[in-house]
Amino acid sequence: MNQEEIDNIFNHKEYDVPDDELIEYASDKADTSTQHKVEAATQDDPFMQDALEGITAMQQKDKIPVVIELLNQKLNNDLRKSQKKHSNGIENINLILLACGVLLIIILIVVYFYLLVG
Repeated sequence: MNQEEIDNIFNHKEYDVPDDELIEYASDKADTSTQHKVEAATQDDPFMQDALEGITAMQQKDKIPVVIELLNQKLNNDLRKSQKKHSNGIENINLILLACGVLLIIILIVVYFYLLVG
């Protein structure tokens, strides 16, 4: 997911409903054309339905843009942390495999000398 997709998380490419139109619709302030546009967008898209349901459920509709911005920031932070953990995990796996290889070599050397001496 790129930054533009994250910034416009409630927008669907096929219907292109901007955040402000969704907010107007949820606040019952949208004109007829915007209402039809939003309803068409939500008709076949479960994600859009969920987004509109969440916006409609909010008590203070004037704070929706602030909430969207906070959600986008949290999503960005979570994605960065996830990517960082993922890259660190691969490095740790390589380190673990190296340690197992060294340990296996040591065990084989000990067993070899044990069988030779014993």
